[in-house]
Amino acid sequence: MATRLSTNAFVRTLYFIVFLDMLGVSMIIGIMIQAFKSRGISPSVTGLVGSLYGAIQIFSGPVIGRLGDVYGRKKFMFLSYLMPGLSYLILGTTSSVHLLIVSRILNGVFKHGQLCSRAYITEQVPSDKQSAILGYFNSFSSLGFIIGPLVGGYLAEMDPQLGLPFIASAGVFFTASTVILLMIPESKNIAKTATFNWREVFSSLNIFDGFKWSEQYDILLFRFVSSLSVITYRRNFTIFLEEVHGMTGKHSTKGLIMSFNAIVGMIASSFAGRVSKYYRSQSKLLVHMTILMCLAMIGSVWLPWLPVTIVCLIPLSVATANLRIASVKVMLTRGDQGQKGALIGIGASVTSLARALGPSVVGVAQEYSSVYSGYISSGLGVVSLLLAFNVY
Repeated sequence: MATRLSTNAFVRTLYFIVFLDMLGVSMIIGIMIQAFKSRGISPSVTGLVGSLYGAIQIFSGPVIGRLGDVYGRKKFMFLSYLMPGLSYLILGTTSSVHLLIVSRILNGVFKHGQLCSRAYITEQVPSDKQSAILGYFNSFSSLGFIIGPLVGGYLAEMDPQLGLPFIASAGVFFTASTVILLMIPESKNIAKTATFNWREVFSSLNIFDGFKWSEQYDILLFRFVSSLSVITYRRNFTIFLEEVHGMTGKHSTKGLIMSFNAIVGMIASSFAGRVSKYYRSQSKLLVHMTILMCLAMIGSVWLPWLPVTIVCLIPLSVATANLRIASVKVMLTRGDQGQKGALIGIGASVTSLARALGPSVVGVAQEYSSVYSGYISSGLGVVSLLLAFNVY
């Protein structure tokens, strides 16, 4: 049973958990497409399997968020790390397409660790400190991304079948689930008499019925398009490095580039809280950061010279670090403060819709050329800028 932690100790524990989360994910994210390719799976099928994950998360995000509001977040946060660990273990030990699909289903249903962590922060941390803490939260995410690609790239070069990085990632997620079980207290607002009821699970699927779309539609549309833009860019990035910059098989070099990207993201996230306070208007921050994101994507894709591509990662990381916080803050400011978990879950579902479409878009584009995905991502970036102006 977890001991009751002070707010500072609790937040530090969340930082460690999200570090493990991103460490485990970043160990495999750069080799996911290559791992499927090495097992004889086409880009289109790889894209469809990846889309399955995002499609499930569209519905599972609000359910996990709402059930955490009612029954307490700890048990769902625990499952959000235990089950993805099992999923990655399957990915690392099988070449069966059917088992790969099962693993993505597990991930789609349960991988909501960051959603649960953010809901914990909004519940247990004073509102005037949340921006700064969410900024540091993203910094520890980036720290995981600094180390993970290096470790994953090294392990990938040790194992031509690319199974070892997935097994190591599973171990990281199992460690995180153990920390949650032993260290994280139950959330504050859980009803002591609440007992689990399957009707609550199904009623959670109807969470959109009471949602005030008129107050949130513009920011949700922005989140969808901007997320789709970033997802298509990043999912195609390692293939882009291979086909355009000649890095086929150079997993450790690609890991170094991804780690550099994460270092910039960590620094940007560390200052995101201060940037948020400086701007005061989160809508204005959305516009400025979206402009930065568009310029970075256009420069990387339309000027395919490796130094330019690397330099463009700097403004892209700065923009995405600030957009994550600003978009959440806009939603929470407009919404019902008694449904923070549900609001964050709905926002996560919109991102999941983009995550569902992104792999399929990239998979089809890669059947022709990796450059096409870059054109699509930069075009979507321009559209998201127009939507950001509408939010403002």
